[in-house]
Order: sequence, then C-alpha cells, then structure tokens
Amino acid sequence: MKVYRGIRPMLSDIFRPFIEGSPLSVMMRGLVERLLNPAQIDHWFKRFAQEQDTRALLFSTVVSWMLEVVCGPRKSVNAAYQAMKEAIPVSLQAVYDTLQGVEPAVAAELVRYTAR
Repeated sequence: MKVYRGIRPMLSDIFRPFIEGSPLSVMMRGLVERLLNPAQIDHWFKRFAQEQDTRALLFSTVVSWMLEVVCGPRKSVNAAYQAMKEAIPVSLQAVYDTLQGVEPAVAAELVRYTAR
C-alpha cells in the first residue's frame, strides 16, 4: 500500500486510481459535497428566505440541479429534471417557477456562504 506523506489514505483502494489520476477533481468533489450538502443548504435557506417557500420543492434540490448544469453533466435544467424526475414529485414548470422566484438576497447569501 502506498503511503502519502506518512499518512495512510482515508479512502479505500477503489478510489485510488481516481485520486492518483486526478487528485484535484476528487478534492473538489469532496469539497462541493461538504459545502453544499442538502441538510446544510435547506437549513441555510430557511434562515435567509423571506418570501419563497419550499413546500413543494426543497431548495437543496434546486441547487443540486443547478450544479449538474453549471458543472457540465447536464446540458440544461430540463435535462437535469428529466434525469431525476422519478424521485421528485413536482412538474418541470414548478422547477422553473422556483428558479425564477429565488430572492436576490438569497442568491447573494448563497454566494457569501460558499465563499466562507
């Protein structure tokens, strides 16, 4: 087993080729998952949203879809929705309505949150 700077790797051997092949990608993925995990995002949203509600669609789900689009795995919000629609009980129109209804203050705080 290869030792990195005297410390045994915390990830299993399954991840070793990815870590050795693209350590920055693995690190970024872990960082994004830690910063933008659903429970934290939903808790944060409840703190800052003034008018928008999440009865039909959790804000963390919207963030997840947008990450799929922004980071490249999906070409559009519609494509991200289609890939996950079986697990989410809302229409595509509800997704677009949620995106259009994001309060500017919420968007600004999300940027501040991720920057911190």
